[in-house]
Amino acid sequence: MSLASVRLEPIPSTTLATEFGTFVLQYHSAGYRQLGGKGYISLSMGDLQKDASLVRLQSACAFAAFRSLECDCGTQLQRALSSIAEEQRGVLIYGLDDEGRGAGIEAKVAGMYVEHALRCSSDEAYQQLGLERDYRTFKDEAAILKRLKIATHIRLIGSEDKCRALEDAGFMVERIHG
Repeated sequence: MSLASVRLEPIPSTTLATEFGTFVLQYHSAGYRQLGGKGYISLSMGDLQKDASLVRLQSACAFAAFRSLECDCGTQLQRALSSIAEEQRGVLIYGLDDEGRGAGIEAKVAGMYVEHALRCSSDEAYQQLGLERDYRTFKDEAAILKRLKIATHIRLIGSEDKCRALEDAGFMVERIHG
């Protein structure tokens, strides 16, 4: 089998065994990547059409891979996967191109430099660099949830901004802390 034979939209799902259990792994593209579209991975488990599935929208974070002590992305990711596995139902959508709240890895590293130099928060560092606090809209993630046919009543592990974006997309969101 060649890569060309599986370059369908969407690419067929497969499974991914993790320390938390086995998830359904699916790649999603928001537009053509060569034209600036973004890529996403969803990890799901159980029947998503039942009400009140757990949902986590997670952005890529290189520093989580290095187990950095300067961000909590890795911890949030682990907790979300653990919670989904514990309930045997839910989905995590991972934004592959959303590093640094959508600003990119270069901006994230520059922001980290400013944070260290000025001993300030990431929000303040982005402001010093003339950057927006957050470039993500979560519209693609909402479209992916709809494509996955998730029930409209969801329990979101995430921020108020994510809640608002999903509510604007027609979901009834109960925000939980995870």
